[in-house]
Amino acid sequence: MDTLFKDIPREAVIYLGVSVAIFLVLYWITLFVLRRLGKDPKYLLPEGVMKRVALPIFLIFISIVIRMQSLRQLLGLSDQEYWFKKASTLLFIFAMTWLIIGILKVIKQLIIHNCDVNTTNNLKARKIYTQFNILERIIIFIVVIRPLGRR
Repeated sequence: MDTLFKDIPREAVIYLGVSVAIFLVLYWITLFVLRRLGKDPKYLLPEGVMKRVALPIFLIFISIVIRMQSLRQLLGLSDQEYWFKKASTLLFIFAMTWLIIGILKVIKQLIIHNCDVNTTNNLKARKIYTQFNILERIIIFIVVIRPLGRR
């Protein structure tokens, strides 16, 4: 075991271990709070919230861990800093875009749930439904195109 970690500074292993533990605790606290808010009837979180936001939040935490120097030292890839930072940035952008689109879908679900578009002569509900669908498509277009345009 000593030969495996002989070239790696002990501080890097400790730093990475503590950071991963902190990120896992933050992740589980975030999921716990979202689940509690979803079960409480006074809050308007539908059941599908956890499925839509859990993985993107986890990927955001992973992108932060990938960017850490201690991970590169642990893997013995200290000279590959550029690629780790680029991969971390791309993963963060991908996860954040996914998270924003997921939150938008949840908001759409809440708004549509409040408007009954299936009844006859309900022009106002159908108008809100159509406006929100158009707004959703515009926001998704902007959220997807905006990160692609960055250098």
